[in-house]
Amino acid sequence: MRKSLTVFMIILSLMASGAHTQPMKIRTLPEIPLAKAASTVIWLDIHGVMVHLNSMNAAWACVKVRWTPRVFARFMINNIKGKLPPETAYKKALIQCGYNQNQQKMYLDRFCKMCNQQRLAKSFINSMRNLKKRGVTFYINSNIGEQTYQGLIKKYPEIASLVRPNQVITPTDRFPVKKPDTQAFARSIAQMQANNHLVNKTHIIFVDDKEKNIKSAQEFGKSEGLNIKGIHFKNSNQAIQQIYRTIANRH
Repeated sequence: MRKSLTVFMIILSLMASGAHTQPMKIRTLPEIPLAKAASTVIWLDIHGVMVHLNSMNAAWACVKVRWTPRVFARFMINNIKGKLPPETAYKKALIQCGYNQNQQKMYLDRFCKMCNQQRLAKSFINSMRNLKKRGVTFYINSNIGEQTYQGLIKKYPEIASLVRPNQVITPTDRFPVKKPDTQAFARSIAQMQANNHLVNKTHIIFVDDKEKNIKSAQEFGKSEGLNIKGIHFKNSNQAIQQIYRTIANRH
């Protein structure tokens, strides 16, 4: 049990969002003109923004994941040195350690469930849904894998209600690239262009709980001639206020 909990603490640091302070009462939000809403794309992270870690549930879920020293070592090498997203790194570690397909499926299912021991940021999601009604378009760009995402939206369909399937970018086996790699942002921008969402949507707001991801996204935007405004998520109320002010005060 001690080893499992030690591993859990390390995994939490990999999944980690920054420390989210207890939110204060939401102030009156500015009115968003329809024209400004219609020309805005909000680009969201998931873990640490739309959902937040439930540490106790994750601790128990972690015990069920196959964390032998060999698997864990392979996972760390794949995730840190190999820069693979967590789901892809764990899947590769199981293969490298000789687990058969049935074992791989069982332990990967448990791993994805562990990653999804999250609580929904209800006030944030509700505010984003109100913006969607005003005409804002949403995209998701997350480092969680496809299986983890499908499990999460089954648990919290409110997340999927903000976007269509082709407005969600997560790492895949064929394209295992994660933020802050600029290729991860390039995939999202390419999808926005394919969906014709950059024709009239001239303003992009990128919301993430990691400053390195925001910096990378903004640098990528400059190189592509795109207007990307980064918002560092600290808590729901702070992010909601900043998003509304950014849209309302835009020229």
